[in-house]
Amino acid sequence: MNAHAQTVDLYRTKYQATQLGIITITLNSDWSEPLTNSQDDIDAAQRSMDFMLGWFADPIFKGDYPASMRQRLGNLLPRFTSAQKQLLLGSYDFFGLNHYTSEYVANEPNPSSDNPAGIMSTR
Repeated sequence: MNAHAQTVDLYRTKYQATQLGIITITLNSDWSEPLTNSQDDIDAAQRSMDFMLGWFADPIFKGDYPASMRQRLGNLLPRFTSAQKQLLLGSYDFFGLNHYTSEYVANEPNPSSDNPAGIMSTR
């Protein structure tokens, strides 16, 4: 994430005015829907999206990783400095999304280190 932000900053400050290029980032993400209408499954679907798309998109759009990731991974996720957050925010001109499949997910009541998001996929 920091390499992306620094490269965007370098391009914008040194080359964009003469080259007139735009910066894009394209991410790949499955889409997750809750298996049932239970709040646990609704929350699991959001966590699934956070852990797949939000992991890379949230720092660029919001300046940090999703709260659900911070809550479940704690110090395993790096912390961005204020300067890094400033570079990350808006470090794109165009956002692309590759989406190839969707899935239903349910809450996993006993998350593990292999499944920190705490989701069960129906794939």
